[in-house]
Amino acid sequence: MSVDVRALVDLPDNCLVEIIQKCSAADVLRLQVACNRLLALGRLPNIWVNRILKDAGFCVPRKHHNYHHLTKIYRGLVHPSETNRLEFSGAITDGGCQDGMESYWVNNLFKHNIRDMYCSEIVSRDVRCMAIHSRDLPFTPDEQSPPSLGCTPAEMPASGNPATPQSKPRELSFDETLLRSIGASQPGGANPTMVVTRKVIVGRMGVVTCPVLCGVVLAGDVDLSDSENPGGGLARKWYKGMQSREVEYLSGVHDLESLLFSCKEGKLVKPRAVVWDRAGEWVEFDSSGDHGSGLRPVVWFRFYKKQEFVLRNSRRARERRVYLSKEFGEMGVVCGRNDAKPMNKIRINASWYNLFRHHLLQIDPTAENILDVNDESDDGGQSDGDGDEGVTDPLQNLTQWMDFHNDFFLQSYAGRRNMAGRDYMEISLKQPMVGNMVGVCLSTSENLMSEYDEEVRPEPNIDANIVWMVGNTISID
Repeated sequence: MSVDVRALVDLPDNCLVEIIQKCSAADVLRLQVACNRLLALGRLPNIWVNRILKDAGFCVPRKHHNYHHLTKIYRGLVHPSETNRLEFSGAITDGGCQDGMESYWVNNLFKHNIRDMYCSEIVSRDVRCMAIHSRDLPFTPDEQSPPSLGCTPAEMPASGNPATPQSKPRELSFDETLLRSIGASQPGGANPTMVVTRKVIVGRMGVVTCPVLCGVVLAGDVDLSDSENPGGGLARKWYKGMQSREVEYLSGVHDLESLLFSCKEGKLVKPRAVVWDRAGEWVEFDSSGDHGSGLRPVVWFRFYKKQEFVLRNSRRARERRVYLSKEFGEMGVVCGRNDAKPMNKIRINASWYNLFRHHLLQIDPTAENILDVNDESDDGGQSDGDGDEGVTDPLQNLTQWMDFHNDFFLQSYAGRRNMAGRDYMEISLKQPMVGNMVGVCLSTSENLMSEYDEEVRPEPNIDANIVWMVGNTISID
């Protein structure tokens, strides 16, 4: 049976929908102004759900399957007006704090400074941390007041990785004030804001004896309305999102070769990209699809050890990259190098001096007179005496202060200045990461205790000071 088709609108609806699906978002909007029929078809939720999945790699939850929500989500994912550093508050960890000190609490990972640090207890296993988007909290966390910490046991599931032994029950530490206030903050579980992360920054800068070596960053959306399980109950519920099969496997993967074989065997989701950086290497996973209430792996990262960093451009290292690029390329994974200039925060110069001034005064309040510098002098900084006055070089004052106090922190940090860029990794995601909760699994650390002449402890812990998210938020209320 032949059909007389003289215009586009003469086609049946199912054919028009197929044509619209092939159009870009801009063309779909143009078609909507043509006639009422194309306007109605162009506003079908399936049109925009598939367009968002194709252009941004994000599977929109069913609760947002209406035209107005979908167009807001599309604009926020594909054409954001601006990106900023996102504010997250550390809420839960199963690694505790070193020596039980609140100054090493997990929230330091997500603070917008590099002075504070998260240091786990002395453990010989991975450490898992969770943080919630601060704008979704009913109050603004006060960084000056110490957290009210609570503890609750958490049973670990059977390990999915044959290389990882059956784990013992872990003890969860959580910010009790934060978790108890969340239950009544979002009635009905309707989160008004969608959090989109486009860049992940991981750092282990400073003088740390056991800096993190490799780990995994995860993301997901959680229901913030749970007044029936405040405190420890909510911590245990959320922690289940860090107990998936993928997390169990990735917690035991400490090198890129092992990750490659796990992907080939189908134990892990297919990677989206593999990138070699000055500081190390990372793998971005395909995070599209509905993961329910669990957290989905987004990035696996690994820093180079000291010797690897020195030899990262050697012939053997290049041959390794060629081999891995070929193997991953056969799986359809994009491989490349990130040659962006690293953030220079370790050079001993005036900016370094100002950055750590606050920390120096905390170590020794008497250093105020030594550290003060008068740059404005009538004689251009030259002494009119015997050379004992008019010192205007902050580095000279700093060196004198170091020699006088023989401070372990400063001398060790200055000795690492030639390794600039080794402890900072800026991961630009090819696919936006959506979720109001972030999970970080710190798998293992680089043991440098003997290098810093620290008393040998029974086991190394894991130290890190930066897990920052850069992106934008989408208001969908």
